[in-house]
Amino acid sequence: MYVYYLCLLAASSAQLLEAAQMLAKAAVDHTLAQSAADAKRAADTLSTNLPQLVSKLDAVEKQNNIMILQQACSNAEHCSFYYYDNNNSREKQSSASYVRGVLLWFNAGCGHWIGDNYYVRDNNGYYNSSAPTDAEKKAFRDALVSQIYRLTGTKPRMEQKQNNSGTMQWIVYRK
Repeated sequence: MYVYYLCLLAASSAQLLEAAQMLAKAAVDHTLAQSAADAKRAADTLSTNLPQLVSKLDAVEKQNNIMILQQACSNAEHCSFYYYDNNNSREKQSSASYVRGVLLWFNAGCGHWIGDNYYVRDNNGYYNSSAPTDAEKKAFRDALVSQIYRLTGTKPRMEQKQNNSGTMQWIVYRK
């Protein structure tokens, strides 16, 4: 008699185990189906809101760039260098006001032409009437790039282009 009950109990245990496995599989399938539906809803929401998010990020980046350029204009004299303008003066000039002008053009989203008459020359404070060399003009451009980089954290891009009168000049861009 005990054997009969044991056999019956074993059969019932096997059926219970099979039912539990089926129930667990159904629960997993249901959870996966809900997860897939939730993931699809999340993806749909993200794709719907993505253009708005990109627009907001662009606005934040633009505002951040404006703030960086304003701060750079305020601090232009802190890392300035001295240069000569072959057309206007025999005196050394501080680059602070020139750099502020460049930064204002950057703020407007434009580049800035660099005249061929600007140069850096170490002549111990004495005026030298000789024409500036290409190396001295390059020293001005390099010092300008360096100052802008120190002020903004972004190294500006320099390109040589032909201006309206047909002569080649350098132009500096924000990025």
